[in-house]
Amino acid sequence: MKVAKKYDVYKTKKKIVSENKLTASPREDIFYDFSIFDDIKELDVEIIDAIKKELMKYHAVGAGWINQPIPFLVSQDPFTNYYCNLETAFTKVFKSNGNRMMIIVNVAAAKINKWERQSIYDRNYSHVKEYRYSSDYTAGKYPDIEIAYEGELI
Repeated sequence: MKVAKKYDVYKTKKKIVSENKLTASPREDIFYDFSIFDDIKELDVEIIDAIKKELMKYHAVGAGWINQPIPFLVSQDPFTNYYCNLETAFTKVFKSNGNRMMIIVNVAAAKINKWERQSIYDRNYSHVKEYRYSSDYTAGKYPDIEIAYEGELI
């Protein structure tokens, strides 16, 4: 059975980010756990980076908090597209005074389909391969459970 991922929580946002190896997003209150992509050898680093940036852009405009999995398209070049479905979970971290400090978005699973075409004049792409990645952690459903921390943050 999959469980929610637990993060080490500290007094400052900076320490939480560094200790949990999180990635900052365009929004100052959202951070990402992309550890699911750490050991991927099948996809180019440029594609993985493009997928990460697209997910962060998706959330920066306020989309994707409700719908799971989150679908979007990343183009490598005019001939190759990657259709992505990412499942995420959210952990909301609060200060001891009750104000929200940050949201950690954990990418729990990914299904990525690679599509190619031979010429820019081809309208249709051909399916090349499907990549599936999963972690031991569950993806969240809206509304995500907020975890309250008792006492002072360490």
